[in-house]
Amino acid sequence: MQNVFFLSSYTPRRCGIATFTEHLLSAVRPLCQQTGVIVIDDDRHAYNGEVVCEIQEQNFESYKRAAAWVNEQDVDLVHLQHEFSIFGGRCGSWILAFLEELRKPYVATLHTVSLNPIDDFGHVLYEIGRNAEQVIVMSPASAEILQRFYAVKASKISMIRHGAPDPLNPQHARQQLGIDENQIVVSAFGLVAPHKGFEYAIEAIAQVVAQHPQVHFYILGQTLPHCVINNRDFYREQLQTLVSKLRLESHVHFINRFLEEETICQWLASSDIFITPYLNRYLSCSGPLTYAMRFGRAIVSTPYPYAQELLADGRGILVEFDTLNQLSEQLATKIGQLVTDTGLRKTLETKAATFGQLLQWQEIGKQHTALYQSVLA
Repeated sequence: MQNVFFLSSYTPRRCGIATFTEHLLSAVRPLCQQTGVIVIDDDRHAYNGEVVCEIQEQNFESYKRAAAWVNEQDVDLVHLQHEFSIFGGRCGSWILAFLEELRKPYVATLHTVSLNPIDDFGHVLYEIGRNAEQVIVMSPASAEILQRFYAVKASKISMIRHGAPDPLNPQHARQQLGIDENQIVVSAFGLVAPHKGFEYAIEAIAQVVAQHPQVHFYILGQTLPHCVINNRDFYREQLQTLVSKLRLESHVHFINRFLEEETICQWLASSDIFITPYLNRYLSCSGPLTYAMRFGRAIVSTPYPYAQELLADGRGILVEFDTLNQLSEQLATKIGQLVTDTGLRKTLETKAATFGQLLQWQEIGKQHTALYQSVLA
């Protein structure tokens, strides 16, 4: 049993790291003596009793004061959830001020692993890797990058996968969402941004729909706040213009709002095919892909490292492409194949669901608490 504080963004902030931390905290709480959250706050949220300390994201001195406060508490270990965008300073560097003042051991989950160790992002990761008792990654590719480019010893790296909630009944979920039983639902969820490649997915759907009019594509989620400039959502406008140009208004649907997890689970359960057409070839983790795997979906994805690892051994389909001009056509080919080949779709669903059992939060919580015990021992 340990006293563990988490340093992270936290719900009700609409942030993937916040949601991840809420789930992880719930999973480890029964196995720890005491837990709490040191929250990175953007001055817009009221928090529940789990939050024991607040750091003002854009106040440098707040990081130091929080570390000094933690040093005085009866806490055995701090668990940092690291994502560059949630911390203040250049490339989120102010988190280092907290860690320099901290006199408690800490472990760090790295949600993004920069491939370039000599830029400002790399400097932050190097310092965390140098001083943390353990760094936690979610894919072997991230572990390899840390060893190769950041001189982090293999003995200091733990791989614990991203967790995901339990699946729902597909038929019941479709009824709740009002989806026609004859539709073949292709979906993608998460914060919408240019690096997600949705324009190529829309072009692919145009090709698929020409042969299979029962196909509908749902883009689920609000736009990444940083991409909305002066109240103009330029990327979504670009996507909507493309939909109009291709005359896909009745086949491509935007659910343009932040989705609570219950709704996300309903959409996943209702989906026949799930896609992540992401353009970042170095992406080291994806919550949406993890959720889709846990729900046993037939998945089509671009080959970023996390997708390569999760979809290996026939658990999904990777779309290989040399240039972006090829991406739409390749996506269309693979999606069309799954529309017509129900046997293949069922095989992918079964393999994904089997692997997805490893991703239940209860199991992920056990792995984390075992790591805490190892560090403190």
